[in-house]
Amino acid sequence: MTETSCYVRARVESKRRLKAFLDDDLKIIVIIRDPVTRAVSDYVHKLSVIFHGRLPPNESFPITHRGDVLRESIKDTIINVSTGRLRDGQQLVRFGQYITDLRGLMEVYSRDQLLILDGEAFVEDPLPSLQRVETFLGVPKFYKRDHFRVNPQTGFYCAHVPERPFYHCADPKHKGRPHPTLDDDSEEKLRDYYRPFNLQLAKELDLDFPWLFQ
Repeated sequence: MTETSCYVRARVESKRRLKAFLDDDLKIIVIIRDPVTRAVSDYVHKLSVIFHGRLPPNESFPITHRGDVLRESIKDTIINVSTGRLRDGQQLVRFGQYITDLRGLMEVYSRDQLLILDGEAFVEDPLPSLQRVETFLGVPKFYKRDHFRVNPQTGFYCAHVPERPFYHCADPKHKGRPHPTLDDDSEEKLRDYYRPFNLQLAKELDLDFPWLFQ
């Protein structure tokens, strides 16, 4: 078992080559969230990686990092303030086109080998999603309601599993970090951009996540 988003984004040819080394009954679990939320989170994550969790000095901007040009605010990063247009060439914007990557995955694997989970629902309550994972993998039922508690520091659920004491809460430096508020105009531009991709995703993979229809 492995965990990476890079495989989902890899080219179809790369997926086919890798498949030759994997079991035929491979099962893939993909968790996706509202791409607007994902873009803001990606911005925060990249800054945290660059500045090791510290607040960046203003004179540091702009910063080029892995295909993105990061600016002092999330708005300036995703919107060209001179033209008012969305900077759709930024990776943190483009990576929210989930249907593009999932189509490539479907060219190599059958639909019943894929479980696609709603990241927003997982954050709100992880238990139903993990129970779906158990069913999908065909493993014995394990997770129960009392296995999860909310971390008061972050507001995120933590695993509390007496049978597996190595489970612990995610580090607040990495999960639950403060996120900037996206202004209404920038959010609307992102929603307009993602809407056709989200609707295609809902139709082609028969998904009904609420944010797909915003």
